[in-house]
Amino acid sequence: MKIFLYLLGIDVKLALAEAKSVFETFSKKYKMIENKGQSMLFEAENPNLEMISKRLALTHNIHEFIGKCSIHNVERFLEELDIEIKMPFRVKVHYTEIKPEIETEELEKEYAGYFWRSAERRGIKPSVNLKNPVTSICFFIEKNTVYIGKKIFDIDKKQFIETEPVNRPFRRPITMGSRTARIMINFAKVKSGRILDPFCGTGAILIEAGSVGLEPYGIDIKEDLIEGTKKNLKYFNIKGYPRIGDSRDLKKIFPGDYFDAIVTDLPYGISASMGKIEQFILYQEAFLSIEKILKLDCLAVIAVPGEINLKTNMKLLGIYKEQLSTNLVRHIHVYRRVV
Repeated sequence: MKIFLYLLGIDVKLALAEAKSVFETFSKKYKMIENKGQSMLFEAENPNLEMISKRLALTHNIHEFIGKCSIHNVERFLEELDIEIKMPFRVKVHYTEIKPEIETEELEKEYAGYFWRSAERRGIKPSVNLKNPVTSICFFIEKNTVYIGKKIFDIDKKQFIETEPVNRPFRRPITMGSRTARIMINFAKVKSGRILDPFCGTGAILIEAGSVGLEPYGIDIKEDLIEGTKKNLKYFNIKGYPRIGDSRDLKKIFPGDYFDAIVTDLPYGISASMGKIEQFILYQEAFLSIEKILKLDCLAVIAVPGEINLKTNMKLLGIYKEQLSTNLVRHIHVYRRVV
């Protein structure tokens, strides 16, 4: 099955990496066929598209891929089209990179006309419903190429707005956003099971982990943060297990091989009195502690505020960057426990 994704333009590289991780998690087999701008084309075997749609954070929508053609041959392509389309239908046009030469509404009317006549020629009685269509046909224009898809799922963007820091009852000035937390969880490629954030802060990662059906555990050394995390989890009706503890000695709290994934944003700017050496030591000790409680072959997704070189027995699979501000970049490291 060929699947077309329309990615958010916030950070296309990060969106692409997230989509690959989610398809790998919820498909028997997949391969990426093409990627241009916000357009992404997959071929996937037995993809669980419902679960994929519930996980993705940086995608607008998911489509069954119908085909592609030159922007000058759309009418001819639709004339030769032979697929089952349930009525009523709607047409939507998206320009993925370039500034439109023709207004989208004007082009939607033109393409809808082509589609209408194509349906009539095939003996189908066409009808249109712009608000509640049974079938939504989408045209994605990438320079001189048009990608055509039948929409399967829209990604629910409200879920991320509802759990943004500003909407949490307990928060701090520097708090991870809901989309970033979801992206990091998706990089862990875990379908179910226990997930730990050993620097849970106000609980952003725990909230997102619980919202997708994982069993979230959190550790923080500060009592006020743990109490605040509990308050946030209760507010969003998520069952989780935050507790006070030292991330440098996690095996005192949990048995070995206990977690299916570890996802965390290492603290930075911890205090004005903490120098770079002390912060580096904290990171190093936390890394060595994390290895001992993560199951073999499972992933640890660890964000840090820059380039670091820490000693670890885990295998580094990749590093993804998220621009937080002009001078600050979050580096998301993905590791696999191999021994």
